Amino acid sequence: MEYALERIKLRNNWTAGLSNMLNAEFKNWFLTKRIWTQILVWSIILFGLVVLAGEENFAVSQSIGLYSTFIGVFACIGVIVSAQGVIIRERRSGVTSWLLSKPVSRTSYIISKFAGNLSGYTIAMCLVPTLLTYTYLSFRTGELLPVRGLMGFMAIVVLYFSFYLSMTIMLGSFFRNRGAVAGIPIGVFFAESLFSGVLPELAPYFPSGLVVSEGSNSIAVDLFLNETIGFYGSIITTSSLTLLFFFIAIWRFNREEL
Repeated sequence: MEYALERIKLRNNWTAGLSNMLNAEFKNWFLTKRIWTQILVWSIILFGLVVLAGEENFAVSQSIGLYSTFIGVFACIGVIVSAQGVIIRERRSGVTSWLLSKPVSRTSYIISKFAGNLSGYTIAMCLVPTLLTYTYLSFRTGELLPVRGLMGFMAIVVLYFSFYLSMTIMLGSFFRNRGAVAGIPIGVFFAESLFSGVLPELAPYFPSGLVVSEGSNSIAVDLFLNETIGFYGSIITTSSLTLLFFFIAIWRFNREEL
């Protein structure tokens, strides 16, 4: 009886255990070699490709467009593949049940998984490679490129990561199979390219329009080069869907029998 009442209290207090869960996620990323491994791998992939591509025909607009597209493709799939086990792995091992037997709410659990992993992906896949690319492009041009454009570019990339991370976490609250949790977001990623060709009028609203350049500059590239945004369609769509996936994940996880 007392245990049941305690569980009801936890559900009503959605912040229960949030600080401890966040600390655990941040330690898992930043107090282990995981963050350094990820930084090394993604700097080599993303920054290295830009350097190789710029050896023959260098232009800032072309280089940042390629870099943005590399993030939109490679880093996006990296987020999905890496995050597929965020919920499933701990559910299978019994860690989730053990954690939730403590004074930790299920809402806090989902929030910590999203915030902790987004922080890690942001630093490893966006911040460090982008600063390296920014430094390289500034050196090649002989002048410091706009800092506001750099900040805007990274903000858009983080929003793009948030979309796929929230979708993957949401699916992890529904399924226990890694194939479904990773396969559906990857399918959505490739479906965007398909529908962009079939229904080009809808393409500006797709999340891929944030970073992937197809015929015209993406929002991230426009911000980097011109510090302006021509159309907010994909920003609104991506932000709305990210919030929707996030709250569905919380709703589902609070009703899941572990």
